[in-house]
Amino acid sequence: MRCSRQDLRNRLNVQDPVFIVHGCGLFCSEYKMVPLLTSWKHLDQRGDPVVRAGVLAQKNAMDREFELPKESVATIGVTLSGCQSHLDTVVKSAQNKKTRPGFFIRAGHQAIATYAAMAVQTHGPTFTWINHGLPLQDLFDKVDDILSSNLASHCFIIFSTGINSTVNAACLLLSLEAKSEVNKHSSIPLSHSYETVFDFVVSLRENKKLNPEIQHFSYDRFQFHYPI
Repeated sequence: MRCSRQDLRNRLNVQDPVFIVHGCGLFCSEYKMVPLLTSWKHLDQRGDPVVRAGVLAQKNAMDREFELPKESVATIGVTLSGCQSHLDTVVKSAQNKKTRPGFFIRAGHQAIATYAAMAVQTHGPTFTWINHGLPLQDLFDKVDDILSSNLASHCFIIFSTGINSTVNAACLLLSLEAKSEVNKHSSIPLSHSYETVFDFVVSLRENKKLNPEIQHFSYDRFQFHYPI
């Protein structure tokens, strides 16, 4: 039986969401320099650079051995730009009265999440948001909803977007902590001024590097716990 987020909070005696951080990774590149996904033989190689960058950030997030319960892993993609490179190709071809169906069917922003899910062969809820003003609090609330209602046991957040001639991508792999004692750990508060998931992951990684003994970080009303 599924329970509401607040029901789970009450049952565990946990006031705020506490996420376990199983991995966080980054990938940055110029558009034209994003490599093909040749390490993933089962993946289509014609994805937009933004899509490929998301998969590479996901790979960088999984830098230690961790066995995923593939049937119950959600993937949320987030982008500001969508697959702009492929869309530009489609538009320019149309202006020249040509069709590019291969680029067209791969130009949807949903490919950011679906490629990442296919890369690690997971089968949980998978969708992508394209939003210029999505607050991080809303995103983490959605992750909390998915995990606390047992729709998934783990969740990838895949952020990837094009900025001018570059692509910035970030990945977080989270699960929901089931121990209320985590709230008692000493923690480092993170800034509230992040505009994107990319900025958040950069800060999280830097704070962890500067404070390797600290396992617990807080952002707004959310808690992020690194397992030993």
